[in-house]
Amino acid sequence: AEYMGGTQPDDPDINFLSMVVEKALVPRVIRLIRRVWDPASTRQCNALLVLLHRLIEDYPTLTPDSNNVSAILEAVVARLELCLQNEVFIPLYPRTTLEESHTVHAFCSRQFGFCLKIFANLSLFHRLLAPPTLQKLMFDQFLNRYLIIALQCFPLTDVLLTRCELIVFHLPKPWFSSIDGNSTLPQLKNLERTLLSLVSLCRKTENEELYKGFVRRIAKTLVNMHSLDVVMEFSKG
Repeated sequence: AEYMGGTQPDDPDINFLSMVVEKALVPRVIRLIRRVWDPASTRQCNALLVLLHRLIEDYPTLTPDSNNVSAILEAVVARLELCLQNEVFIPLYPRTTLEESHTVHAFCSRQFGFCLKIFANLSLFHRLLAPPTLQKLMFDQFLNRYLIIALQCFPLTDVLLTRCELIVFHLPKPWFSSIDGNSTLPQLKNLERTLLSLVSLCRKTENEELYKGFVRRIAKTLVNMHSLDVVMEFSKG
């Protein structure tokens, strides 16, 4: 039977090469992950993913459950956690301050954009890291701790809705395929409540067309994150 990448696991030449790679290349890859790799760089994230997938697919002894692959993945998770601890920062101001000060609003927007880029980069690892591991990083340590709180500070504008849409866009789609029923993932309930609070804000606008457009976008965003029960409920209102 063919092995991943078309190689034979019992081929002595291939196995020898694989062991050489384990001894010589894997430690260097781990050092690069720890010391050089920048999780805020989409280019570097994609390059690392290509390298890791090639290592796992091309070398028989580097199986997903091998010690060396586990060591590589542990280094990836540790570097991502360090990035979240040291590089993620979104200043929090009252919504009125952001509405009144262009300088403060611009600074907060730049920081949010940078953090959203890291969030998107995290999602690139959904085929490499186990869902519980990546969900802890994306939801517990990032989305619910930083992004949602920041969303609640921004004034209701087209840009704010776009930010919400982008967050949902970068959620790995396979995570929703096994959901039973019409409710979203438990870790997304805070985002769901935030989107519903925006619906309440929309109702206060005097522009009927703007109100309807905003509500349609929020409803679509909720559907995309599998909050179907919530959409059906507020559609009745």
